[in-house]
Amino acid sequence: AELAEFWKQKIGIRTPDMNNNIYSLSGGNQQKALFARALGSDAEIVLMDDPMRGVDIGTKLEVYDLVREETAKGRTFLWYTTETEELDNCDHVYVFKNGRIVANLGRDELTEEKIIQSSFGDAA
Repeated sequence: AELAEFWKQKIGIRTPDMNNNIYSLSGGNQQKALFARALGSDAEIVLMDDPMRGVDIGTKLEVYDLVREETAKGRTFLWYTTETEELDNCDHVYVFKNGRIVANLGRDELTEEKIIQSSFGDAA
């Protein structure tokens, strides 16, 4: 209960009772609760599957700040995303097509154009 209250305050989960079912929370608060669970662990690597899809911009910004804070402490985040604005949070991107890596982009070459070009390069 103490750990849950700590993360409720740190992440700003809005619920009157931390014992409420996660499905009773808004989408943004559900995402925050899931992040709290991951960040409350001692995992060095956190895997995320399109974590910000459908989440309001305020929650996204809060979560991105947390990710940066945790990476500064040495944690690694790997995530699949369909939201191109998340590229600003990435140091490295692998683009997959038909189950294979078709592009390996470092931060200095990371653009939405290169990702789209890599994703659909042979589509014409």
